[in-house]
Amino acid sequence: MRLVRGTIARLRRLHPCTWLVVLMVTITMVVIVVPGVASDRDETSPWYAESRKQLHWDTAAKYQADARRLSTSHRTTIWIYDHGWPWPFMLRSLGSLDTFTAAGPKQSRDWSKPLLEFQGAPSGTSTGTPLEVAWSSRDSWPLESEFYRFRFDVLLLDCLAALLVVIGVAALAEAWVRWRGGLFRFRVHDLLIVSTLFSVTLAWYYHHLRISEKEGNVVQSMTKETWIRGAEQRYAGPKWLARLAGNQELLPFLYHYDSVQWHDSRAVQDYDSWQREFDAVRKLRYLRTVTLPESVPLELVEQLAAEHRLKTFAFEFDNVDSRQFQAGDTPLVQAHRLELLEVLGIRHLQLGGENVLASDIETVASLPTISRLTLHDVSATVAEIEATRHRHPDVEILATWGPYHTEEPASESTQKRVVQRSQAARQAAREEAIRLASTDESPPEDDEANTALSAQLIDEVRRTIEGQ
Repeated sequence: MRLVRGTIARLRRLHPCTWLVVLMVTITMVVIVVPGVASDRDETSPWYAESRKQLHWDTAAKYQADARRLSTSHRTTIWIYDHGWPWPFMLRSLGSLDTFTAAGPKQSRDWSKPLLEFQGAPSGTSTGTPLEVAWSSRDSWPLESEFYRFRFDVLLLDCLAALLVVIGVAALAEAWVRWRGGLFRFRVHDLLIVSTLFSVTLAWYYHHLRISEKEGNVVQSMTKETWIRGAEQRYAGPKWLARLAGNQELLPFLYHYDSVQWHDSRAVQDYDSWQREFDAVRKLRYLRTVTLPESVPLELVEQLAAEHRLKTFAFEFDNVDSRQFQAGDTPLVQAHRLELLEVLGIRHLQLGGENVLASDIETVASLPTISRLTLHDVSATVAEIEATRHRHPDVEILATWGPYHTEEPASESTQKRVVQRSQAARQAAREEAIRLASTDESPPEDDEANTALSAQLIDEVRRTIEGQ
């Protein structure tokens, strides 16, 4: 009781200006912690990823029955909000069934309009629609939900973090007022401190601005040389600042290129060309995701992963030809040798293309660091992918097919790709065997199966030559 009475007495002695500061900081922390923002697809914590996926499924299932009774075209809109800072304590979903008739579109939910929005997108962002401040919209506050996931322990941690911020700022404000005799009384060295803080903030702003300008020049040069087919920018600043602003796109100087997609590898003919491309990409310091074509030198991919702490790799394997299976001094990333990706130590991997078979998916799912595997338009059936999921329950596997990502390939199609790969591999091995037979070289010992096949073909070729 004595401690409580002492604390209350100290609070009563606080200067009114200090209480004004406490009020302002408290409102700021409430705006940062309580309202929700769009959930982060790249969040890797198990609870967050599982909750986000479950909320999406539950909300979609809720509207599915209503959608089946509709004769008009329709779609389901689902928003998943993330609440809490510095850690999310709740995920919450809201949904709407949108129908399209001759009279115009109609939504089953009346989405609230934000009180604050800015007309016209700032330079450097990707949208031309008005920019809405999230915390000024009723939907962003945890007042209603379709479904939600909540963690009370994380809420306590967030409240503790916010309380420490308020107490720290209040202590500084009280010391300032008692020392200066008022909140807005300054001395010369105080102005120097304020000027220093302002200069640091301005330097931070221009630092990101210069990086954005350099990144733009790099991407423009690469696009002009037809090395890449696309690059995307994402917010790379602190999360608390984005929550306070209410919209990441209100901070365009903090947008940086984090994703690059290469063109087809058939446009690149040698290692030096690949080296020049990777040297240019290394200048994108905020790079986190790369989409690469087939037959990329593994050595360069490994260097890029080590330098940039990449989170996601995406590979496209669309072609089955003999060039894919040609041997060389440098290992290449190919669909039939995905076990080589283990050296990258990546957690998220995307694979696409008809040359990805069920056996390749099994190989990738067996890698020790993989936690999420995304597939599109692969030559594997749902049953084969489900079998892989059953054997690797710790790996999240998502698969889509077709132009609308709904149709899986027929089993005959997957078998055709298996046969095509086998034929292409054997043809490439035969061509290599003819070359080795004429030079008396031995086949490279990269793996036992290929060595045995090459040795067998070399003997066949040599017997043919001797017979002639």
